[in-house]
Amino acid sequence: MKIFVVTGILLYVSQQALGVEVFDGMELVQLPCQVNVSVSMESTVVWSREDLRFSTVHIHQQSGDDLSEQNQRYIYKLQVVRSAEGKECVVLPCKTKTHLPHSATIEWRRVDTDEVVHLYPSSQQQQPEMARGATEMAVNPLRTGDLSLTLFNPNHYDSGLYVCTVQKDGHNLKQKVVSLFVQG
Repeated sequence: MKIFVVTGILLYVSQQALGVEVFDGMELVQLPCQVNVSVSMESTVVWSREDLRFSTVHIHQQSGDDLSEQNQRYIYKLQVVRSAEGKECVVLPCKTKTHLPHSATIEWRRVDTDEVVHLYPSSQQQQPEMARGATEMAVNPLRTGDLSLTLFNPNHYDSGLYVCTVQKDGHNLKQKVVSLFVQG
């Protein structure tokens, strides 16, 4: 019986979310959700997007929000960076005060295309082909805590979500999502 109720909630939420209109450049959108009062207080509400590899957007239980299975794209407050075509470069900011191990790796990835745009440490030849000469990070980012990525000659095709991930031994130590909007 509880499984049926949860499925009903998910279906109702999905129908409500379909009616929300979102415009480019919006930093925040609120998706409405109304649940019938007769729904059990023990029920779990799950927001999901089936077009994502990790589909869970948000889980809410009576005990509070459960972020353990949440898609990384939705965990952190999104930082929006605006630029214009023709500029020499744009910086996607990512800084930390946390001490990072020197053996950690940094990966900047484009979320919508799932393409790696920059790796650290690596030689120029190990960078993804599309990023060679197009991206740059500060010297010794793990020591300085400045993990920002400089993207040279931005154009409107570069607009999208980027995630900076610091890993060591397969564990994420830090992640930050940046939304880049390049006007043509």
